[in-house]
Amino acid sequence: MNDEKIRKRGQAFEGKGYGTQRRILFTKARIHIERSISEGYFCEAIAIAESIISDRLESRLSFLEDKNIGFLTLGKLTPRLLKLEKDEKLRELIRQVETWAKCRNRALHEMVKVEADEEERSWEERIAHIRNSAIDGYKLAKAIYHGVADLNPRHMDRVFPRS
Repeated sequence: MNDEKIRKRGQAFEGKGYGTQRRILFTKARIHIERSISEGYFCEAIAIAESIISDRLESRLSFLEDKNIGFLTLGKLTPRLLKLEKDEKLRELIRQVETWAKCRNRALHEMVKVEADEEERSWEERIAHIRNSAIDGYKLAKAIYHGVADLNPRHMDRVFPRS
C-alpha cells in the first residue's frame, strides 16, 4: 500500500489565484523553453515541455473524471485519457505524446549508453536527437495546451502561440 499523500492540483476558478499563477508560470516557461532551445540547453527544454504537457493532461483528466486527480506521470496519464477522451483531435495529440515520451526517454536517458550490436552513434548525432526531441516536445506542449483549452469554454486567453 502506498502511504504517500496525493498532492492535489490547484484548479482555476476557485477564487484562490491558481489560474493566474499558472498563467504566469506558463509565460515564464514559454520564454525559458525558447531560450533553452536557442542556447542548446535541450534537456532543460524537454523537462519544462513535459511539465506543461502533464499539467494540461492532468487538467483534462480531472475534468473527465470529475475529480482532482493530482499529479501523474505521462505514462499514467495517457492510457487513462485515451479510455475517456472523446475528442478525436485531442486523442491524436495524446497518442503523439506517447510516441514523443519514448523518443524523449531515449534522448535523455541514453546519452552515453552504448547498446550491443547497435550502429555507433556519435555525440553529435545524440545531440541532434535530443535537440529534435526538445523542439518536438515544445510543439507538442503548445498543441496540447491549445487542444485542452479549446475544449474548455472558460479558458479565454492564451499564453502560447498556436504553432
